[in-house]
Amino acid sequence: MTARPHLTVTQLAEVARVRALCTTGVAARIRHLAGLTTHEIATTIGTSHESVRRWETGRTRPNPHAALRYGDALDRIWYAIGHGKPMAVLHPSSGVQDGPAQFPEYWAAAS
Repeated sequence: MTARPHLTVTQLAEVARVRALCTTGVAARIRHLAGLTTHEIATTIGTSHESVRRWETGRTRPNPHAALRYGDALDRIWYAIGHGKPMAVLHPSSGVQDGPAQFPEYWAAAS
């Protein structure tokens, strides 16, 4: 078994952002807004639809590499349906205490 490369700090921050999007329900809302199924997302990022469903319901968290693929897909979907990139940063060191207040256009569309 080959070891996966270590994550950069930027990648680690992205993993935290994607996990936060999952646990807050925003990831699922983006998918719903685009009219996509968990199966379609899963096929695209190379995982099972059950995994995507568990991430979106907060039952489990995506592993770091799956989170990076899922985050990329969410960002591209968000952009494709006519919005800018979702919150660029949502991780503990960002200092963001209130996502909706900091990014009203994103949270309004995703809620």
